[in-house]
Amino acid sequence: MKLFFDVEGWKLEGEEPFLAWLRNEFLREGAEGDVNLVLVDNEVIEELNVAYLGHEGPTDVISFNLDDENEDEFVVVEDEESDENETDSGEIAFPAGEVYVSLEMADPQAREYQVSLTDEVSRLMLHGVLHIAGWLDDSDENRAVMSRREDEGLARARGEGGILPWNLRGPAAMEG
Repeated sequence: MKLFFDVEGWKLEGEEPFLAWLRNEFLREGAEGDVNLVLVDNEVIEELNVAYLGHEGPTDVISFNLDDENEDEFVVVEDEESDENETDSGEIAFPAGEVYVSLEMADPQAREYQVSLTDEVSRLMLHGVLHIAGWLDDSDENRAVMSRREDEGLARARGEGGILPWNLRGPAAMEG
């Protein structure tokens, strides 16, 4: 798992445990491969929503499973400063998927659900990773089952202390 910020002034304190948690949740589903996680603004996610899903307006999370027959239709975020995408044979390893989360959508949702922004972004990232692992939320029943799975994953992340071991900080929080 790799985390990218396509928004300025944001930072994830505790990035390593966050990525390890998502990787473990992904592996729990029997999935394999690397997943790029991208935090964006509404403008970027709306462009993706229109271009790839044909939906108008921004959304909170979009995931792309790149292991299917349509993988050549998607743009892949690559870490140009590192050779981590290379396999032992020197070939470029194509990620299993990408998850995009809009921080501008997550913020009001966090207030609505009375959770921290860190909690909401963690849930949205897990939601996207579960889609890449094969989960569907195309019916009320599937949405309910997926929501319970997200709750279980977040409970594992919190552990006995009940607090996530990472914290998302935005520009306002970093000024003070």
